[in-house]
Amino acid sequence: MNKNMPFVFLVCSERSGSNLITRIIDSHPEFCGPSPSHLFRTFSRNLWRYGNIEEMENWHILCNDIVDFLNCQLGLWRTRFSMEQIVEEVEQHTLAAVIRYIYEAEACANRKSRLFVKENQTYSFLPFLLASFPDAKFVFMVRDPRDMSLSLKLSTATPGGVHRAARLWKTDQENSIEIYGFLRNMGRIWFIRYEDLLSNTSEELERLCHFLGVDYQTEMLDFYTDELTIKNSKRIEAWHNLENPILKNNFKKYRTGCSELEICYIESLCATEMEILGYRPDFECSNDLALLETQLLEYEENEAFKNIKDIGNDEKVIRADRISVIERIIKRRLWENSSDF
Repeated sequence: MNKNMPFVFLVCSERSGSNLITRIIDSHPEFCGPSPSHLFRTFSRNLWRYGNIEEMENWHILCNDIVDFLNCQLGLWRTRFSMEQIVEEVEQHTLAAVIRYIYEAEACANRKSRLFVKENQTYSFLPFLLASFPDAKFVFMVRDPRDMSLSLKLSTATPGGVHRAARLWKTDQENSIEIYGFLRNMGRIWFIRYEDLLSNTSEELERLCHFLGVDYQTEMLDFYTDELTIKNSKRIEAWHNLENPILKNNFKKYRTGCSELEICYIESLCATEMEILGYRPDFECSNDLALLETQLLEYEENEAFKNIKDIGNDEKVIRADRISVIERIIKRRLWENSSDF
């Protein structure tokens, strides 16, 4: 296996076009962009629960949890792993070493030499990434919060409506803008808007590829023909559009999909971040956000979720298995027998 492959990490929110750009980059002959595993987020945040992983028992438990978590991830990979395989082949007892091994194995299975990793809330484990992948680059992708909120509102897999979605977008952008500031000055991050990617696809990809140190390839636009992409698009309801080519006008849908109340709430809550990121409001910002919020919550209780379709049974099983493994992880108390605290 080619050691120390270059890693690129995506900084994004849910429903921001993150899976689209990952599939596009995956179609480059040098890049492997697997469907999101969320290994980084899940285990970097909970590593302390495993105590001293230099101890063989704790190391085995961690590796077993990682394998179980991978086996119930939402998207399909080409590789499969066992706890015994990881214990035998990963020499360093560190989380970074085992995650690097897993991702590089997937890249090799796809005959690729670089990795593009989609995670949510990347800012929350950035110290781990900077310490463990010191040469990594980052791509900060953002989508109009009104369209992102509409997309989340229509998804049963992520309930909560516009109220939850807008607050999530605001929190993600507050933190992402902050890390963008110092990563930009280090020359390690690239900013791209979802809407620009759709409207000026080739030009945006050429600039992005230049930042990543590779040549732009027109075959990147054929991402939707990839066999694994097609399988994953049928597996998860929110990924259905991945089996289609770029939908150039797939934005500003909020103008017909959201009520004026919903749009006003999003624009008032997210006004600062929208201005920074180049999104113009449709309405004048309200001075009474608390009143808007009360009205929105009443509206969502009565109207917002009437026409949302349910996800399929197969996806329900996948998500239930995943939740079960996560619950097991956050109940770990191996640190109790450690002298670290």
